[in-house]
Amino acid sequence: MVTEVISKAYPDAHVYAADVASDMIALLENLINKNGWQDRVKTGVMDGVRLSYVDEIFDVSITNFGIFFYFDPIIGAKELYRTLKTVQEMIRPGTKPIAMSTLDRWTQREKMELTLKAGGFHNLEIHEKETMWWNEGVHEAVKGFTDNFVNMVGD
Repeated sequence: MVTEVISKAYPDAHVYAADVASDMIALLENLINKNGWQDRVKTGVMDGVRLSYVDEIFDVSITNFGIFFYFDPIIGAKELYRTLKTVQEMIRPGTKPIAMSTLDRWTQREKMELTLKAGGFHNLEIHEKETMWWNEGVHEAVKGFTDNFVNMVGD
């Protein structure tokens, strides 16, 4: 969904989408073909702790339902840090995650901050913001995601 939201909101954006689940990538590739995004959306089946991207390739990195599921979140944070260009931005959704006892610690600001610092992000500014934009379908999601994205990192 994140790729769809970005691609519809920013028609000139180039997106690299990765997931450890090949079925998720297959679903996305169907969406890419349906919408004609082959020239600007690239996919890859890969683990977030072993990204095959070159260093400093991304302006923005969005990890959706990711870092808290990695077998080693610090290695995942290091991969985020490695693949972001010099000016790094990190967005953590401010809403309470899915109710799972293993995720409780990730609702704590300190857990995310310590993990990112261990991954190489040293000059952090963390801003929490509640976002709820999926209830009205994809058009509402595009507006909500882009409004919140621009509010958090600027145009």
